[in-house]
Amino acid sequence: AVGDGGTILKTVDGGHTWAMQPMPEPSDDVDERFRGRMKTAQLVRVLVADEDSLWILGSGAVLASDDAGETWRYVDVGTRNRMTDGVFLSADIGFLVGDNGTALGTWDAGETWESVAAGRRARAGDNRTTYEAIGFMSADVGWIVGSSGTYRSSDDGGKTWGEPEDVDFDAGENMFGVECLSESEAWAVGQEATLLHTSDAGAYWERVDNDGENFYYDLKDITFNADHSQGWAVGDGGTILHSTDGGETWPAEDSTVKHDLKSVAVTASGTTFTVGSWGVILMSAPTGVAQQ
Repeated sequence: AVGDGGTILKTVDGGHTWAMQPMPEPSDDVDERFRGRMKTAQLVRVLVADEDSLWILGSGAVLASDDAGETWRYVDVGTRNRMTDGVFLSADIGFLVGDNGTALGTWDAGETWESVAAGRRARAGDNRTTYEAIGFMSADVGWIVGSSGTYRSSDDGGKTWGEPEDVDFDAGENMFGVECLSESEAWAVGQEATLLHTSDAGAYWERVDNDGENFYYDLKDITFNADHSQGWAVGDGGTILHSTDGGETWPAEDSTVKHDLKSVAVTASGTTFTVGSWGVILMSAPTGVAQQ
């Protein structure tokens, strides 16, 4: 788990306890102006490339580990834009997305990164485009979602991205998360309890009713278990939506907290974790969610 102020937490007992890990020291050639910022960066996402290769994304800092998170090092990906999300299709092939329409790809396990989308810093008066999340339906077809209903897709394995024609993406809200389940099915979540679903490879994304609409809190992340029978979406105000029928219905669960929840993940054994503001880590229990 990661968070503000360069926070990195690691568990070795299945999530029951968490210990702080130190941020690495920037290399000597890093300008003094950036050294302090790098060590106290806002960290937002952990990515798993394989059992040994892990990545941490943040604001002005990207970290990598080659020893399953025992040690970390800074990686120069060619930008200091905040990176919000990423995905690895294999240990060698991965993608990162972030502020100002930034999208990067690697085909050599992160040794080098190249831009795969034409992002730029917003000028005064412009709306800034943030790519918030990325997922792949297959090795070839990927989707990016972001601010103000932004969506992009790739059909060449992530080498190029664009706004496809003849796609009905029924959202103008900021979109924060996407989860691809198969070559035809994916889900996306966003502002004011927006929940979208496609079952036709992204041609049509329909809105799905959910209990989050009772309060219209933002939904920040979504995940499903291995057989896609259960799904979880989390968001502001301690919102946890839990579908037990493959996404047909999305009732709310009592999270026991009112903190904004940022991310959710489910393990192979079915245990679900969600993390949020003020250091909240929640772990699923037989009757719902228990605070850790």
